[in-house]
Amino acid sequence: MIQKVFFAASLLSFLVLIHPVLAQQVDVDNIRFEVTNVQRSVEGDKKQPYLVVQYQFTNNDEKKKLSVNQALPCKIVDEFSNEYRQLTEPPSGEAQGGRILPNSFPSIYPGETYGETLFFEKPVARANQLRFIIDASPLGIRTTVQIPLKLNPDIVNGVEIRSPLDGSILDQGEVVHLDVRITGGVTPKRVIVLAFGQTYSDDNPSLENVYDINIPPDQTLGPEIINVIAQWRPEHDSLTRSSYINVTVTDALPLDVL
Repeated sequence: MIQKVFFAASLLSFLVLIHPVLAQQVDVDNIRFEVTNVQRSVEGDKKQPYLVVQYQFTNNDEKKKLSVNQALPCKIVDEFSNEYRQLTEPPSGEAQGGRILPNSFPSIYPGETYGETLFFEKPVARANQLRFIIDASPLGIRTTVQIPLKLNPDIVNGVEIRSPLDGSILDQGEVVHLDVRITGGVTPKRVIVLAFGQTYSDDNPSLENVYDINIPPDQTLGPEIINVIAQWRPEHDSLTRSSYINVTVTDALPLDVL
């Protein structure tokens, strides 16, 4: 049974697929380089897919002061030799990547840490062995620093709206039988429907679902969007797919006119 609940208006902002990885680190010339977080996101064709990498390095040399007068060039390479460029600007809707700056920046004294959040092109779906490569020559390191990352391949689960059809004409006060099918064979933990200014949540969905959605009698006439969201790990917002259709609401004719 679908239950009606209300969510914040920013609900659509987290329609992403995210695979976090544990922190991985390497030590080179008494400098510890560490990747603290990686997120691979997918939001369909409405937003540029991307990979987010948060990394930092710590000066562990008690006799040396480092200077960061320029950003360290970085890139991502996968096991298929694909190279993913760093994005010069964050994807649309994302905040500018933050930095961890020591008090004496651009100088980095022993024990101090510098960190950045970087955006890259999203790896291909089959890639699950990535290398984060840092050109550390500005720090006086002659070789590149390579930190291995491991991601799970994209899962091909999805959600389809089978009826009503895209472009359907619906009436005020009508009960819409929303037929939703989950693809990929794995049942989600939750299905959310956003329609006609209301939000519904089904916390016990199956692979085949039919929801009765009431169009308010005073629903504004004109185009509307019915959006269906399937969440496989809603507690972490970590695996989410969505689908939507466009419909038009018209004024229902009174019975004495028919």
